[in-house]
Amino acid sequence: MRLSFVFSICFAAAAAACGGGGGGGNNNDAAVDVPVDMPPALAGLGQKCGTGLPACPANAPECFGLVANGTAYCSPACVSGGTGKTNAQGQFPQTGTGSIMPPPDNAKCTAAYTGTVGSPVCAVILSTTPADNPLKPNTNYTAIKAGCAIVCGSGATCPPGMACNTSIGPGVCLPM
Repeated sequence: MRLSFVFSICFAAAAAACGGGGGGGNNNDAAVDVPVDMPPALAGLGQKCGTGLPACPANAPECFGLVANGTAYCSPACVSGGTGKTNAQGQFPQTGTGSIMPPPDNAKCTAAYTGTVGSPVCAVILSTTPADNPLKPNTNYTAIKAGCAIVCGSGATCPPGMACNTSIGPGVCLPM
């Protein structure tokens, strides 16, 4: 099952250019492009994926999106074959009875993340058995599979090519 989130775009990139001058009436004025030192696009967790885009790498083979008609991104599976029981609100408890076992593995998310802004976490339920969407209250689930998300950095910042949505929890970075 896919979790759906509604996100807003709050990240933009800019480029700069300088002008050069001619002299002595020779009319040689020309604009000179100056490269901007932009960090490279993500490879692994957060890399854009889907039709017409490069395949996900071995360290982040799952390709999924969190919003309808949004750009999908690559992620490792940070829970595979998990079990858990939802609470009365249809959520898996973070700890204790009903929490997902084995527990979400944030280290897999961190290992697949090449960015320097935000925090990778194991937080997206990709599938369950039964395949309820949304999850039902007080229900036992097996075959739980989870993927990673990138929590926005301070000031709602995200890696290049991603935007922060602050309407869900602390905010999540998504590909633009």
